[in-house]
Amino acid sequence: MEFYSKKIERVYEPDVLVCGLGPAGISAAVAAARMGALTMAVERCAFAGGNFTNAKVVGIIGAVNTITGALITGGITFEMLKRAAYRREDDYSRKPLCELFEENQDSVGQVYRPKTTQNHVRQVNSVRLLFDPEIFKHQADMLLTGSGVKLLYHTVIADTVMAEGHIKKVILANKDGLSCVKPKMVIDCTGDADISAMSGAPFEKADVVQPGTLMFTVGGLVFDDFQAFYDACRKAMAQAADCGEIGIYAGPSVGWVRPGMMNFNNTRLVFDATSAESVTEAEIRGREDVFRFFEVYKKYIGAFKDAYILDSGPYLGTRESRRIIGEYVLTLDDIVEGRRFDDAIALAGGIVDFHRLDKSGHSALQFVKPSDIPYRTLLPQKVDNLLVAGRCHSVTQMAAAVTRMGVTAMLMGEAAGRAAVLALNGGCTPSDVDVEQLRALLLKNEAILND
Repeated sequence: MEFYSKKIERVYEPDVLVCGLGPAGISAAVAAARMGALTMAVERCAFAGGNFTNAKVVGIIGAVNTITGALITGGITFEMLKRAAYRREDDYSRKPLCELFEENQDSVGQVYRPKTTQNHVRQVNSVRLLFDPEIFKHQADMLLTGSGVKLLYHTVIADTVMAEGHIKKVILANKDGLSCVKPKMVIDCTGDADISAMSGAPFEKADVVQPGTLMFTVGGLVFDDFQAFYDACRKAMAQAADCGEIGIYAGPSVGWVRPGMMNFNNTRLVFDATSAESVTEAEIRGREDVFRFFEVYKKYIGAFKDAYILDSGPYLGTRESRRIIGEYVLTLDDIVEGRRFDDAIALAGGIVDFHRLDKSGHSALQFVKPSDIPYRTLLPQKVDNLLVAGRCHSVTQMAAAVTRMGVTAMLMGEAAGRAAVLALNGGCTPSDVDVEQLRALLLKNEAILND
C-alpha cells in the first residue's frame, strides 16, 4: 500500500456539484442553476452529451408513448429535443423537431411501431427520432453556459472526503493538477455511480452485465432501398458468422444519418465499465471488430463498394454497470404492471431493451406503456447530501433495460437538480424534500408526469 499527500491550492465552493454531463447531468446542472444555485459541473470528455455524443448512440428511445406517438418528455429534455433532434421521415429525409413543434403537432410520431416478423422488429419500423451529435454538443454548451453553470471539461473525479455520511470534499484531477470542491449538494450523473461508490453509498452490480457497444459510421454507401440494404446487412453478418469469419455480433442496427451515411450498432462487447483495464481491452477489441465487420460488408454487399469507415465512437456505449440501492428499488413488475407512485418525477419510455451476451443478433424487445419513476430511486442510502440521476439510479437489472434510455436519464436529472436546490433552500436533506412541492415545480416548468 502506498500513501500520497499534497497541498491542494485550487478550491471551489459551489452550492451544487454535478458529476458527469451525460443527458442526466446536463438537465441537473441547468435546473439547479436556473433556480439560482451556484452550480458547477464536471465531465471527463471534451463535450457534454454522454452516450448521445461520446458513444454516438443517437437513436432516441423513451421520448414518446410507443403506442400513440404522444410526447411524454417535457421541461429541459423537451428543450434539447427542439434544439438538436430530428425525425426520420418514411422517405429517410430529416425533419427537425423544432419545425414539427412549430406546426403545433400534438404527436411527433412513434419511435417504435410494434410490428414484428417472426425473428426481429423490422428496422424500417424502428427508431424514428434521432439526435445529431455535433448539434447536440454545441446546443448543450449553449444551454449550460447560458444558464450560468460553471463548466469543467477534461476533468475526472479522483475521490471524495466524507464526514459522518456527508460529502465534505470532492477531489478533481485535470490539466491543472488536483483541485478540491467543497459542495453543499452533489448530484451523481456519472452513469456508473462513481461518486456514490466513493462515498460509501450501497450499490449493486450484476455478475453478468448487459454487453456494451462501439458504434461506428460508414460513408460512401450507395443504395436505393433501405429495407433491402438493411436485410442484406443482416444476411451478411449471419453468413460470416456461420463461416467462422466473425464471432458474436449485435444487431446489426443501422441508423440513417445522411444520404450515403449510416450509423452501425453492430459490436457486442462484454466489459466492466468500472475497470480501466477492462474498458481498455474492450475498446481495442471493439475497434478490431469494427474493421472486421466492415470488411464483411464490403465482401458481400455491393452498396459498400466505395464505402469507408468515417469514424467510431470516442467512447464505448455502456448499458449497465453499478446501480445504487436507494430508498426504493424500481422493478420490472412495477413497470410492466403500470404501478403509479405518489412521488413520480418522470415517465420512462415504453420498451424493455435487454441485450444478451451469449447470442448474436437483436435484443428481445417488449413494449410497455410509459411508467412512473419514483423520486426515491434518486436517493442513495447513507449519504445525506447526494442525489443520483441516470442509468445508475435505484432499479433492478431488468427494470434498468427500460429506464437507462438517454431522454429518461435527462428527465431524472432535472428532478435531481431541482430537488437539490429545494433541499438547500429548505435547510434539509434531499430525503426530506417536500415531494409535492418538487412535482409542482416540475409541472410549472412543463414536465409531463401523466401519459
